Amino acid sequence: MMEANANSVATVSPFQEMQIPSFRFAIPLLALFLLPMYYPRRNYTMKKHYRHFSYCTRNMHSIHGTKQAPASISHAFPVRALFTPLLLAILYTLLLVATAHARPLDKATAPAAPQDALRILIRTIPEQFDPARAHTHAASTILADLFEGLITVGPDGELLPGAAEKWTVSPNGRTYTFRLRSNMRWSDGTSLTSRDFLYSFTRLFALGENAPRGYDFHGIEGAELPRKTGDATNLGIAAPDDRTLIIRLREPNPFFLRMLTHTGAVPVPRHAIERHGDLWSTPENLIVNGPFAISSRENDNLLSLHRNPHFHSVSQVAPNKVCYLVTEDDDNPCRMAQAGHVDIVQHLPAHQVQYAKRHMPGWLRANPQLNTYWLSLNHKDPRLASLKVRRALYLSIHREKITEGLDNGAVPAYGLIPRMKGYAPLAAPTSAYEVRLAEAALLMREAGYSDARPLRLTIQTTQEASSNLITAAIIRNWRKIHVFADIEYKTFPELMSSLRAGDYTVSRRAWTTGLPSPIYFLNVFHSASATNFSRWANPQFDSLMASAESARTPEGKTAMYQAAEALLVEQAALIPLFHGASLSLVSPFVTGWQDNPYGARLSRWLSKTLPSKPAASAKE
Repeated sequence: MMEANANSVATVSPFQEMQIPSFRFAIPLLALFLLPMYYPRRNYTMKKHYRHFSYCTRNMHSIHGTKQAPASISHAFPVRALFTPLLLAILYTLLLVATAHARPLDKATAPAAPQDALRILIRTIPEQFDPARAHTHAASTILADLFEGLITVGPDGELLPGAAEKWTVSPNGRTYTFRLRSNMRWSDGTSLTSRDFLYSFTRLFALGENAPRGYDFHGIEGAELPRKTGDATNLGIAAPDDRTLIIRLREPNPFFLRMLTHTGAVPVPRHAIERHGDLWSTPENLIVNGPFAISSRENDNLLSLHRNPHFHSVSQVAPNKVCYLVTEDDDNPCRMAQAGHVDIVQHLPAHQVQYAKRHMPGWLRANPQLNTYWLSLNHKDPRLASLKVRRALYLSIHREKITEGLDNGAVPAYGLIPRMKGYAPLAAPTSAYEVRLAEAALLMREAGYSDARPLRLTIQTTQEASSNLITAAIIRNWRKIHVFADIEYKTFPELMSSLRAGDYTVSRRAWTTGLPSPIYFLNVFHSASATNFSRWANPQFDSLMASAESARTPEGKTAMYQAAEALLVEQAALIPLFHGASLSLVSPFVTGWQDNPYGARLSRWLSKTLPSKPAASAKE
């Protein structure tokens, strides 16, 4: 499920490229202030130094203010006393630059994973592994190794039989009949039948808002009834015997089979849920049906999987073990890969792209995907109730400048939906940015805001270099229209928790799907969707979505989708930023990786060869 210099939004400093954490340069800067205390000078005491230093600190120029310390304070520091620490600071900085590439990886940031395992660096590891409750890309990636639905995908992302060995579709395109494999078992050896799928779909709908992807399957007959009552009687799913599952749709859906590859459609073990309750999905209790099962979890930075011996096609699973690793340091991915700690980096931060291109030939993989990055607005916050304010926030962002320096294939987004077959993204405005900025400033003045009365907002984001670059650019743009924005940094799990709870004003968000239809972006803003974290509800939008679903021709559906997206932008329900590609690092020793537009890369298809160790030299 998505980053600063006024002239170039995403300029990468030499220190970023060399993977040097910025905090190390705080040491020489700190020396500029501390070392003068020990420089002998008449009538200059440590007490006096601290008094003046405290005064200066309290009155420093801030990002919003213009207040300056009195000129007389500057004489509190002896000029001659700065020479020695300044010289030391320069020497220390040069030493850091000279030894940047020799700096060893901090063991605290490199979780230990066995060399023979397929090791994947990922954004975060979920606390629990309930497929019905998952909605982040990282969670879906791991769950795809642990669970398998009726349909799965091959190395190229194309559909393959999963738990179902075959299926048929009725002539009207509304009834799907699946025949399950005969050897289906859970990882504890318990038989898996079609009734497990019936139970899982019923549970998905009954969870309501706690199942973020449940709304994606509302096209199943009667799906809205279990959402309210938990009763499967009127649900359009039947399990007439242990190996047959029948699903009836209200309307034909050409993407339904691919939808069944998503985590919301996988089976969950009823016997484990009844035994453990909500704790069934913790690593120690988890029972799965996919190619891998959990071996162990170490804190929040290492999840180890082993090949599931009860998987129906266990002989076709390439790796014996898979390890998912997390690092808190946004500068670590390239260093971890070069040091041999990871084989795959799922999402490469934008500020490391140039380094990977120059120093890691053959590693970088740019995979075009259907995704959009945007700012989510909390429509329950009274500061965002004014349409003029929301439109001004939308118009004032210089998307063209932001995407210029990202160097990751990103293109400006003026609407929600990226380019896909049969649907073009919302066109760029014909007016220049300066014209749009002037319009935004006028809207803010009409809303009652000015330099004397600015609008103050808080943007929630993760503390990553790429996110910081984008957020800094947005803040600069907004300052031009009397909007002062603070940044609230959160870890990725904290960010998602705030979005779900509605505990935010503005938050960065991204959405990626492997389903090439506008509906899977627009559904996020339907009033009944559990992923509508903006709390935006518009009856006209919901009506357009219903009309699109019932339209009989592709042209009719597209017209309704275009009208729904135009309404989103007209009402500034969100602030789109850009559509981007997925950037990954893949070791030359890994085989089986295939880029595909669906972003589907299951670990079961990947394998690696261990690099040969160089022969010991005679001196050794």
